Amino acid sequence: MATIVAALLGFGVVLGFAAVSIDVGSLMWERRQVQNGADASALALAQTCAETPAACTMANSTTTGMLTQLNNVNNSKDAAGGFDTNRYPNGVCGKNVSTLANCGATDGTLRDCPAVPSSLDASVPYVEVHTQTREANGSSILPTWLIQTLTGQSPQARGTRMQACARAAWGPAAPTSLTVFPIVMSYCDWANKTGYTGVAGSAVYPAGPLESITPYGYGTTPAAPNSWSSITERKIFTKGNETTCTTWNGHSAPGNFYSIASAGCTSNQNLGGWVQGTTGNSSPCTGIDAFKGQVIHIPVFDCLQGGPITITSSTDCTGQTGANKATGTNTYYHIMGYAAFYVTGWYFSNTSQPSIKTGLTPCTGGDRCVSGWFLKDIVSEADIAAPTPGGPPNTGLTAIKSVG
Repeated sequence: MATIVAALLGFGVVLGFAAVSIDVGSLMWERRQVQNGADASALALAQTCAETPAACTMANSTTTGMLTQLNNVNNSKDAAGGFDTNRYPNGVCGKNVSTLANCGATDGTLRDCPAVPSSLDASVPYVEVHTQTREANGSSILPTWLIQTLTGQSPQARGTRMQACARAAWGPAAPTSLTVFPIVMSYCDWANKTGYTGVAGSAVYPAGPLESITPYGYGTTPAAPNSWSSITERKIFTKGNETTCTTWNGHSAPGNFYSIASAGCTSNQNLGGWVQGTTGNSSPCTGIDAFKGQVIHIPVFDCLQGGPITITSSTDCTGQTGANKATGTNTYYHIMGYAAFYVTGWYFSNTSQPSIKTGLTPCTGGDRCVSGWFLKDIVSEADIAAPTPGGPPNTGLTAIKSVG
């Protein structure tokens, strides 16, 4: 009898441990799925808000449909992703986003994201997506199958559920290791060529290339909006200029040179840093042929000096006067942003490439330039720069990152 009792007791203990193990594993699996759904949805919503602010609202059926689909796909076990609506409508909130419910203070529960990183400026916009477990019948109860079987207790009686939260932010890209093409253009020139008037959203960006269409991402007669037939080519100059910018941020180096001293066609830079200029009519780098029909990132400067300085409200940013006057290779540009540019052709003293759109050499005479047009571009390998109140806008290159 003792042996039988011991065996039965031992079997019960083992069965109990098995129940706990299986149910804990189930909980972790559920947790991973609802977190995956929140992560994917938050990044997708942040990209929507960055690219199309008018669609950054849960009143937009396309946006809500996209989030539901992403959440469902990542919650494959339940076949339906549930949004946690106990705190925010649709389970979504935003900060510095007027079209979404405002994200409140955290209360330490799983329905809240971790605290906002201290590195994230308070003015940077972000969104949060809150998810929870959901059954096929629409309930949000998490079943623990083995314990339910052993105890005869229904899931509804326990009222258990898993929650998750994900946060994603966006803003002007502040690259720390982003590869940047070694030419610069002034903020005045950028505004002139994109049509920016100082009003948010006034810059005009054609649709970007589709990687699956050849040649060069656009093709010859693709369907709108990727057709380039209606796109007007622009030029970024390394010598000369076709615009007449005369404001403090519109000057080039003496002689109208815009190249950056660099050994290759890419360089690592920091937003808010200084880069040294160089002179000459040749290509700013070797290997430029690889960039035909590609998107490059162009530094945009807002100050010109004879060396790196601390900019104040009284700084002469034309670089043409004073003890720190810019001359020749003793020219430094202060980078305030980056612009994405689709390259169609170029003209330099040692190499030229007719435009793949017009078949014409983009520059003549003493001018040297790269032709193409400006685009919006999203990068993930860059930090987010704090927007400058009342200052220059995001010049088209946007960083989107998970921040909790």
